[in-house]
Amino acid sequence: MKTVGQKNTMLILVGRVGNNKNVVMAVGLVPSENTADCQWFLLPCMKAGIEMTDVPFFMDRGKAGIAAGSTLGLQLHFCTRHIIDNVKKNFKGRLTADLEKKLYQIQRSKCVKSTMTRSW
Repeated sequence: MKTVGQKNTMLILVGRVGNNKNVVMAVGLVPSENTADCQWFLLPCMKAGIEMTDVPFFMDRGKAGIAAGSTLGLQLHFCTRHIIDNVKKNFKGRLTADLEKKLYQIQRSKCVKSTMTRSW
């Protein structure tokens, strides 16, 4: 995330605890969001014991984050909110409220079967 009035970019690692609450795990300010800076941010998190390799790792679609995560062996997934925002921007008026609701239901589902009905 760009910091207002600054030339830096803030990288934030958010974890989710057992009761589904988000917890900020790490914050870093980097000169720019490039692959090296993203790796610089993620490596100390891994060394500190934050488990990131055997769990789904959600991020926005920034190329630098994807490259850094891939080189570190992370199981990358895109954030549903970012996907929806991109669809709304690139396909104006095509994403109905019902379809948006269905996308969030798919994101929350526990298994493939519950998301694969053709009711939408």
